[in-house]
Amino acid sequence: GPDVYTVQVSYDLEGPLDAERLRAAAQDLLDAHDNLRSGFRHLATGRPVAVVPRTASLPWRVVDLTGSGTGAGGADATAAEATWTRLLAEERRRFDPVRPPLLRLLLARTGPDRHRLVLSHQHLLLDGWSLPLLTAELWARYEGRTPPRPAPYRAHLRHLAARDTA
Repeated sequence: GPDVYTVQVSYDLEGPLDAERLRAAAQDLLDAHDNLRSGFRHLATGRPVAVVPRTASLPWRVVDLTGSGTGAGGADATAAEATWTRLLAEERRRFDPVRPPLLRLLLARTGPDRHRLVLSHQHLLLDGWSLPLLTAELWARYEGRTPPRPAPYRAHLRHLAARDTA
């Protein structure tokens, strides 16, 4: 069945879009934030730890749905809906916490100057508070603006470890 810890967010985009520039902006985002590259495993003692690789390739997929009848009615619309449902299910597949990154992006072209961007991620990685910040930074990078460097993730992990008394 579906993984309740895989979160999926979809954005409908209208207007000209450079898919390669968006992919590069998303990769830059991944490169800039250690926590987005994090994986998680358990030590022999059972204690969970974060593992942060120096680099990670962004899982990115582009599909063109313009030929699948997304704007038409009847059988074409039914086929388009079935295709979209299948794509979402594929993107919703379970993440393996020990194999980062724990996010992936799907960009679907749905018409002239119309796209749908789907961000799928493991809930360990992002919560409802951080998602709008991540999205804003993605678009800033897409527009060529470089946000300030984030605080070191290792410092945050040390802070959490110091608070953990269990």
